[in-house]
Amino acid sequence: MTNVFSVTILIDYLKLVYCAEGVTYDLIKAEYDLSEAEQLNPTEQTDGNFLVFSDIKYDNSEISAVITKINTETRKIEKEDIITEEQVNAFPNKLITIVTDEYAEENETEGISRVFNSAELDEITYDEAIDQINELVERKSHEENDMPLYVLKEVKNTIVELGKECKFTPEKKKEKLEANCEKLPVFIQVKDIDFTENAIYHVYITFIVDGIEKKTEIIKVARDKNSGLKIFDLREYGKKKTTKKVSKKEDSKTPKLLNQEKKQKSTSLKLLICGSVILAVIIFVVVLFITLTSKENKYSQLDESAWNL
Repeated sequence: MTNVFSVTILIDYLKLVYCAEGVTYDLIKAEYDLSEAEQLNPTEQTDGNFLVFSDIKYDNSEISAVITKINTETRKIEKEDIITEEQVNAFPNKLITIVTDEYAEENETEGISRVFNSAELDEITYDEAIDQINELVERKSHEENDMPLYVLKEVKNTIVELGKECKFTPEKKKEKLEANCEKLPVFIQVKDIDFTENAIYHVYITFIVDGIEKKTEIIKVARDKNSGLKIFDLREYGKKKTTKKVSKKEDSKTPKLLNQEKKQKSTSLKLLICGSVILAVIIFVVVLFITLTSKENKYSQLDESAWNL
């Protein structure tokens, strides 16, 4: 009786462990569905540490964002401010540091600095700046950065746009750089968000853009003590989308019906995985129980034989 009770407790515990991810997803999905915010295009990732939001640009007049998150450990929904209007307004100044003399001294980018800080531009300086920005992008791709590489690439695009014979003043060149970069999508550095170690998170981000509330899809993020942060199932920013042929039957379905079907498939898959794990554990425990019981019986028989002797 004691063994059966222990097996039941073990099965219940393993059920909680293996199904925790599904439970936390369902909890945040219920909260997500209550929000009437507009749905943004799918979130993208880049450089392994940045979330990119193609619908939101830095030239929007007002931007702020709140992350809603839940993890498999606490199973409590939390909210945290991750973008403020002040941070967005500071982006142009942060960007301009890339073309300063101080940055050039630290990163060996004197050619880039000369392009944006002198009134004239010759072919030698132009070619040197292009080579240096290419080298900088390559070098930074192996480092941890506070800005994604596509921002650096936009510096290169601006230099190309200015051309080899540009006569703009330094102020005009920097204004051009700012204007180009303000059309880039807003990014969030994942490491700046508070994630507990050894937990799986489901999160979504709600933006207020020029007074309109907009939300991302639900995103899965995990943080491990050894391997760090991992973002799941997001397309890499800048990669071309692959087009998938849609059958007439699927094409005739409404978006609402398609979403319902996806939700049903997702729920069925979770239940199937959870059920399979529990079944495997039950089989293992039963086999273990039978093995231990048979050993006990064998030892009992040996003891009886010894007493009879």
